[in-house]
Amino acid sequence: MTKKIAKATLSFVMIFYFVFLSLFALGDYLYPDNLSLYQGAAPSGTLCFSYEEDFSSPLDVRSLSANFKTGKIYAFGVIPLKSVRVSYYENTKVVLGGDLFGVRINTNGLLVCGIDKILTEKGVISPGENAGVKKGDILLSCDGVTLDSAATFSKIIAKSEGRPMEILVKRGEEELSLSIQAVQASDKGGYRAGLWVRDGAAGIGTVTFKNPEENSFAGLGHAICDSETGVIFPLSSGSVCKAQVESITKGENGTPGEIRGKLEKETLGRVDANLASGVYGTLNEGKKEERLVDIGLKNNVKTG
Repeated sequence: MTKKIAKATLSFVMIFYFVFLSLFALGDYLYPDNLSLYQGAAPSGTLCFSYEEDFSSPLDVRSLSANFKTGKIYAFGVIPLKSVRVSYYENTKVVLGGDLFGVRINTNGLLVCGIDKILTEKGVISPGENAGVKKGDILLSCDGVTLDSAATFSKIIAKSEGRPMEILVKRGEEELSLSIQAVQASDKGGYRAGLWVRDGAAGIGTVTFKNPEENSFAGLGHAICDSETGVIFPLSSGSVCKAQVESITKGENGTPGEIRGKLEKETLGRVDANLASGVYGTLNEGKKEERLVDIGLKNNVKTG
């Protein structure tokens, strides 16, 4: 009798365990970790699952018209299965993109894309390496002067006469104060720091969408990054211009395509943000008569 009860209990526990696993797998499939909804909507419930918003979590207001809230998915209204983050978007109508545009951006500080060694009369020295500078760092200031261009940095180094100078460096989210001492090259070419820096970038891409009500746009679908370090260029300012296509390389599986061309002088607008999802900005003017479509939410996108 005792063995029968033990077997029955074990069977009940195993059944409950597999039912719970099945519920969790089904809930995880129906409700991803990140949901996107229009403002005023709520995650839809099913026969087994329901959503309850975590009212203790503050509304996290970000750019691009999205508000984020957290909540929990429950099975049968009582069994907590998982936490989800729900992004609420305005039901904005936009104009589909595809137009070609050129972009020029100036960095907020100087991006270190290389560290070199200098041949001096005392041997080979790397001032940047000795100072602790790394590829991917952002130089914000040198000797108390804000670095707004590579030319400004070169002038400061040239006039330093080899004395130690303080440089303010941004590395990730951290700011560091380092000391750098330029050295005189053996070719009598003046003092050098042995740092290769970039103060801007330019390129060609296509518009993803335009919002004619705000004359805003999004483009590229990815950030403008430094080719050497992969670091996203920290934006100080930027402009949008017309571009002429010279050649196109078709993209293939595993190999991105490429548009090659030249930028024109005429400015069409400005760049306001350089983010992982693309560049965002404001146009000088837009065509109000263009056909509008509703924005799509990632929940509605299906494979194929």
